[in-house]
Amino acid sequence: MQSPSCSAWEDDLTASPAFVLGRRTDILGWNPLAAALVTDFGDIPPKHRTYVRLLFTDPAMRRLYPDWENVARRAVAQLRTEAARTPGDPRMSTLVGERPRGMRTSERGGAPTPAAGWEPST
Repeated sequence: MQSPSCSAWEDDLTASPAFVLGRRTDILGWNPLAAALVTDFGDIPPKHRTYVRLLFTDPAMRRLYPDWENVARRAVAQLRTEAARTPGDPRMSTLVGERPRGMRTSERGGAPTPAAGWEPST
């Protein structure tokens, strides 16, 4: 179920796909065009409905972005930056503890190199 606070803007956005992200990349709301273009967010359990997780687990997200690897790398960097701002947030710590399956560090600058899959934190 979408956040009630997002329902007003959704009704106004009928010509463009849109979704709203929280600071943990939680997908808080979306309009029908976003569901049609990206994925049916309502079918995803709320605790798994995060943008960064979907980038790695939903094949539709890879097809959506021609430069998927760059988009995924930036999303992970943004999530890590937010985690550094909120070190006591247990939900953020859990999400950051999860990682893309097979993610490795590139030889240049230590930036993560996304690979397929997702490994939950243990």
